[in-house]
Amino acid sequence: MNRRLLLLLALSLGSLCSLWAGLNPEALGLLKEAERRYGARVGLQLTELSTGRVVLHHRSTELMTPASLVKILSTGSFLQQRGSDFRFETRVYALGEVKRGVLRGDLLLVGSADPSLASRYVPESQLRLQQELLQMLERAGIHRIDGRILIDGSASFAQGQHPSWLVEDTGNYYGAGVYALNYRDNYFDLWVSDSGEGGVVLDAVDPDVSLSFVNELRLSGKDEYLCYGSPHTPQVILSGSIRRGSSGVNMRPAHPEPIAYALQSLRRLLDEGGVPVSELGAVLSLPLDTLGRRPQLLGSYYSLPADTLVRITNHRSANVYAEALGRSLYLEDLGPKSLEHYWLSKLQLPQHSLRLYDSSGLSVKNRITPAALSVVLHDLLAGDTPEQNAFWQSLPRLGQEGTLKSFMRGTPLVARLKSGGMTGVKGYAGYVRYEGRWYALVLLSNDFPSPEVANKVLSDFLHRCFPMPKPRKSKRR
Repeated sequence: MNRRLLLLLALSLGSLCSLWAGLNPEALGLLKEAERRYGARVGLQLTELSTGRVVLHHRSTELMTPASLVKILSTGSFLQQRGSDFRFETRVYALGEVKRGVLRGDLLLVGSADPSLASRYVPESQLRLQQELLQMLERAGIHRIDGRILIDGSASFAQGQHPSWLVEDTGNYYGAGVYALNYRDNYFDLWVSDSGEGGVVLDAVDPDVSLSFVNELRLSGKDEYLCYGSPHTPQVILSGSIRRGSSGVNMRPAHPEPIAYALQSLRRLLDEGGVPVSELGAVLSLPLDTLGRRPQLLGSYYSLPADTLVRITNHRSANVYAEALGRSLYLEDLGPKSLEHYWLSKLQLPQHSLRLYDSSGLSVKNRITPAALSVVLHDLLAGDTPEQNAFWQSLPRLGQEGTLKSFMRGTPLVARLKSGGMTGVKGYAGYVRYEGRWYALVLLSNDFPSPEVANKVLSDFLHRCFPMPKPRKSKRR
């Protein structure tokens, strides 16, 4: 009898050792202690990719606020449905006759929600746009436009900012709205400085911006400022404080009228290229086929391929990109609920495990369980080796790139993760390689008192869970 018990115990221990494969399951105690100390919650699911076995889990079926981890769902869905080579198309039409090098009519741009048009995340993209527009006009023999630049604003997908976004977010670059035509990430540069006389002065504004500003900024010991604005209202309020002695602080407000921003900038770019436009631009709110004028297609401007756009989205956690990718999939719907339905139906997830209100994670109403997100991560690599998978390549390397550059810098742990953060939320999800095996990791915290505390707890857990051998000291002779 004793021998049988010993044999069963040995088999059980062997099974556990195989399951954990060098991992330290005692690291869970660190998370539980942090929860008790700070009154927070940490959700965890660690799944071995080759077998699908859940190796470690904690609160994995509880709904939690994911912040930018939602981008895993939107970018992954976009790659699966559009493919890595998909490119957004912006069509350019001439509305009128061309006589002796003059277009007697309007130039029309019809967008398809391309988030990268003249984007700051794509070097030289504004120059490429200018050059390709000028080449289209040159081929058509157009050297002057006796009319306007029009931008089609009649796309049927949900546009602008989501109503669940916080007002303190929507006036800033990371809360910019999304439209049929997006331009320079739908925000602009605005620099402020300590005036030297006890106040804050506006130094310079993007030359293509025609807005009024209410300056409520003050000086203090730290930078703590926000911009406020409303869609289609040509005014931005600058609020909060900048550090005493600061100069050239770029506040980067969201543009309340990004299509107007594009119109003014495009007119300047064409003029600089030798094609003057006689009249101010306008937004076309009617479908193209109702204009009563026969359009002449001059050409199309194409974005970079989808895998590059997804990489920008996940490396830089670019909300405008994520919203454009997510909403463009569902032209006849609000997008987020269709994105939610896509994953629930595709993976047969429990209905209560996912609630989406946007495609970027900016909404404080989004909820997901770590278990559901882990299943999505597993699906996104299905049938591929990680190194050959476009989604895997889109995630930044731990401690080296993008939003992970300063998190666990110098660690020998090999991982590609998406980060997520907002007030009270900090999380990381993606893929970890440890002792020759790949794992899907979801590590998501809610309600820690500060991002610094949350990051310390999560990084300590990762160090403890994936123990690395200490470097050997060289022997001196």
